Amino acid sequence: VLHHCHRRGSEVLLGHLSHIHIYEQGGISQLGTTCQELGLPVHMDGARLFNAAAALDLPPARLIRGCSTVNVCLSKCLGAPAGSVIAGTAEFVRSARRLRKVLGGGMRQVGMLAAAGLYALDHVVPTLSRDHALVQALATAMVETGSQVICCDPQGAHTNILLLECNPKIVTPQDLCHRMSQVSDDEAEATGQRVVARILPITDSAVRLVVHCDVTEKDIQMVIAKLKYVIKELDGKM
Repeated sequence: VLHHCHRRGSEVLLGHLSHIHIYEQGGISQLGTTCQELGLPVHMDGARLFNAAAALDLPPARLIRGCSTVNVCLSKCLGAPAGSVIAGTAEFVRSARRLRKVLGGGMRQVGMLAAAGLYALDHVVPTLSRDHALVQALATAMVETGSQVICCDPQGAHTNILLLECNPKIVTPQDLCHRMSQVSDDEAEATGQRVVARILPITDSAVRLVVHCDVTEKDIQMVIAKLKYVIKELDGKM
């Protein structure tokens, strides 16, 4: 943003709640074409660009065709310990490097982080569809419970993220997250396992589950068993 916009008020930021793609024929990609015609730069926060590309079975370059610049996170879902890549024209990259240093973002001896990022691009990106399949298995299992307390839309689970909607009259997202981080003696006896699942309250009514490269099919089956137990527990309160 600092590179593209030199004055305050000269930028337009579209967040995940803007939903412009719902109302514009052809999707938000029309915005990129219009901006190109007007000479306006478009930057994509492509934190999960590779997941979107895998879900759509398209090359990442196709998804950013209307963008001037893009950044990609190497840790979210790709397994690298840290790091992001920012891409654009040679002039843009030179400017971005200078701005990074001006803002104190310089770092020494980053070769090991870069190596982890390269490994993620070469070995993890090709396996992202596996993560998406595990989320589908999780979503299907939740639908099969028939619960009115915790539910989800499997058709809305396109990538490695699953949202579970909570009935706030029975359980809040915060309470569900807390319960999923605990294991009662009755649960351990009934399920034969002591599983802790770290999930995140994302809205006032929903929690978010994310599958990444270190989550196995066995892990998902254990989480499904725990969720089913907790859902049965909560359904009993209705």
